[in-house]
Amino acid sequence: MKFGAWYVAQAQPGLEATAIYNLSRDKFVAIAPSLVDRKQRFYPGYVFVRLEHAEDCYFVNRTRGIIKLLPQHLREPLALPMGWVEDLIGRIERGEFTPKSEEQLLRRFIPGEAVESLIGSMAGRPGRFSHYKKGCGIVIGCLLGKEFEYKVPLHQLKSSVDPVSPQSRSASELVAA
Repeated sequence: MKFGAWYVAQAQPGLEATAIYNLSRDKFVAIAPSLVDRKQRFYPGYVFVRLEHAEDCYFVNRTRGIIKLLPQHLREPLALPMGWVEDLIGRIERGEFTPKSEEQLLRRFIPGEAVESLIGSMAGRPGRFSHYKKGCGIVIGCLLGKEFEYKVPLHQLKSSVDPVSPQSRSASELVAA
């Protein structure tokens, strides 16, 4: 379990606002992204919660308005990829949340995943995804026997992993699991 990471909690039907209120009273950061008018939720029935400590799972699962942290088939919840919730919030605030941007958001990379750049001097060379930074992916590559980091725009980065392998699970699969 990663601490300081975002997790998905299933809310009781129609009680997302109640769940967020009760979680915030217990000093958790929780959101349920919606349009500006707050009538249309992007992921109805789900709340994103930031957990800082191992025992937080216990308290979140016992919060009024929450059914449980997801996924249910594992002993502990699975963290969303780093930067996923922040990217979602940024796109909503800028009014850039469209079906195309949602598809891009759901095709996120997991730290350590094998990737390659489609442009630049490192195009076609294997690397490992490290983290997100301002709409770009930071990749760890190897050149002349030395590792170094380089930045690639997310739309110019592709996974080098077989699409059916467990390492290539997208955020949509993590949320749906």
